[in-house]
Amino acid sequence: MRTTSFVFAAGIALIAAPTLAVSGCADGNPVQPTAGLSARPPYPKASPGNPELNSGLAAIRNATASFHDVEAAVAAGYVLPPGSPCVASPAGTMGFHYVNQALLMDQAVDPLRPEMLVYVPKPGGGVRLAAVEYMRIVLVSNGSGAPQPWFPEEQWTSPPWSLVHGAPSVLGHTFDGPMAGHDPGMPWHWDLHVWLWAPNPSGDFAQFNPALSCSP
Repeated sequence: MRTTSFVFAAGIALIAAPTLAVSGCADGNPVQPTAGLSARPPYPKASPGNPELNSGLAAIRNATASFHDVEAAVAAGYVLPPGSPCVASPAGTMGFHYVNQALLMDQAVDPLRPEMLVYVPKPGGGVRLAAVEYMRIVLVSNGSGAPQPWFPEEQWTSPPWSLVHGAPSVLGHTFDGPMAGHDPGMPWHWDLHVWLWAPNPSGDFAQFNPALSCSP
């Protein structure tokens, strides 16, 4: 099954120490992601009765508003990996993922600097911004040497391997996962989608949006 290609720098296997951290297309046929991308309803939605969440979402919108212009996103370091498809599943559409490699690798949590921008096709060509996505790579340790990401399809066992950190959160919402990488070069990770620019009937933090389509 073809899924989004992620390129991870070789140095990731020697990450010296964990830090508090977070965090996966413009032409291509829609594909279903691999196992590990699962729905986890119910997801909350912004509402007049949730001012704290509304304020957080507004701050992220302000920080990413310039990226409605995909060229501005590319200039800021968000790149669509070659051959990346528009990701979709029976639960809805996820879209095209523009990845900021520097933010993905730094393992830092910053709600105003998401690791990925999610776009969907628009009529007449091109793409429009629909969501942001945060990602945190799973780091494990066997008690000796530096913590390292976990790449095998099978989950780590304990002992000798154990998690270095737990699941992160943004705006009080825990990331989905941990889940196996969706490509051979992608490690286990947690991620969280935030649908800032496209209403999502499944919730603002759902992985898939049933109101969108990979067909313009």
